[in-house]
Amino acid sequence: MLKKILVKRELSQKFELQDDFRIVQATIEELIYVERNNPSAINKVDHFLRVAPPESVLAYTCSDGNCHYFYDWYISYFRYMRALAYEQMGMLDQARDSYYELWQDFPKNVFGAIAGKKLMPVQP
Repeated sequence: MLKKILVKRELSQKFELQDDFRIVQATIEELIYVERNNPSAINKVDHFLRVAPPESVLAYTCSDGNCHYFYDWYISYFRYMRALAYEQMGMLDQARDSYYELWQDFPKNVFGAIAGKKLMPVQP
């Protein structure tokens, strides 16, 4: 019985963490896409990456009995948003460096792959 309670508590903590990620995600998207306040978005991302607990290897959300798994989703997404904010501000060196680090750290993740494409040289 104790094991069941501990597993239940662990699952509820993971769901709370997912909710925290979603709140920060909505805030960052609002800052970048609606308010066009890229410096605040960068600060929010940097703060979140400093204080957030490590992402679970299997982050997930369940509804109606169906569970969806997202491996390394939020950290790579927030780092992509930070690079995008730098790019939109015209801070191209910082954007390039951010995209490169993201690509190196998450080469198989969708955001790492997109970052890698942004680094590809363009043929004239």
